[in-house]
Amino acid sequence: MTDQNELVDAAKNALTISDRLRAVERLTDQNALAEVAIYAKDDSVCKEAVYRLTDQNALTKIAIHAGYDVNREAVKRLTDQNALAKVAIHPRYHNGGVHWEAFERLTDQNELVDVAMHSTNDHVRSEAVEKLTDQNALVKVAIHAPDHSVRWKAVERLTDQNALAKVFMHDATDYTVRCIAMKKLTDQNELVDVAKNARSKYVRRDAMKKITGQSLLIEVAKYANYCDACEEAMKKITDKHLLDDIAKMNSNSSHDWDGCQCRRCGETRSEFHDWDGCKCRRCGETRNEQHDWDGCYCKRCDKDRHDWDWPNTWLAVCQRCGREEEDDPTGYR
Repeated sequence: MTDQNELVDAAKNALTISDRLRAVERLTDQNALAEVAIYAKDDSVCKEAVYRLTDQNALTKIAIHAGYDVNREAVKRLTDQNALAKVAIHPRYHNGGVHWEAFERLTDQNELVDVAMHSTNDHVRSEAVEKLTDQNALVKVAIHAPDHSVRWKAVERLTDQNALAKVFMHDATDYTVRCIAMKKLTDQNELVDVAKNARSKYVRRDAMKKITGQSLLIEVAKYANYCDACEEAMKKITDKHLLDDIAKMNSNSSHDWDGCQCRRCGETRSEFHDWDGCKCRRCGETRNEQHDWDGCYCKRCDKDRHDWDWPNTWLAVCQRCGREEEDDPTGYR
């Protein structure tokens, strides 16, 4: 018997274990060996198939889908870092065992970033950050990881001042991460760059608190892209003659409001909106009133309003548009 399909059938279904093992020994096709490794009923047959596999994709498939003892053997034969990362991330093994064995063999920084951001296991995500040494990789995790504790741990491990400035400038929403980055960021030139260019007024404000040199304050006052940073820098400049010169040459030193939006820097404020129903014509701010409804959705701001009914205990159906939700969308049931 040489046909690979017939050998696969024999490896899975032959009456005796010796016949099944002999069939595996004659298999040469990697996909056929993978099928036997996953679906054969006897562990010894599955493991024999794994021992004969070299294809990393096939071994990855086995490591994820085969039974526990078999997939452990598959992990031992994995050498590709991307393959190991896939096993470490896969949710089937988020409670221990195989995913951890794969993770312990990971060294590639990019793959560790992927694990730190996407593993379903808290401990694996945390340990992945511990294994990161590349500052750019840590910046990526500190900015983009969905898990707050992972972002916090990543920024704690940052030592490079430019890397800290990137996190500080970017993270306007996570106050704890921003505070850690601010505490560790001491380079005055990096702080000036943040004060001049950060999109968040809170980040700009925090950077301005740490800038001390008069020449650096002058640079912010002259060249900041946002009016509030210019204003704050000018408050801290002590030379009155220099202040007058800066005010003459720099039109960005104070906001020039056009209703709710500054003409100079684009900063917005929560008053003087030009409302068109539920949406401001000028800045795009929305409010929960005067919607222009088209069925369940507002034409202006895309807010939805469904009329939910529960034909059974696990399915909600909108009586207006027919949308279905398996979980209670209102939060009341």
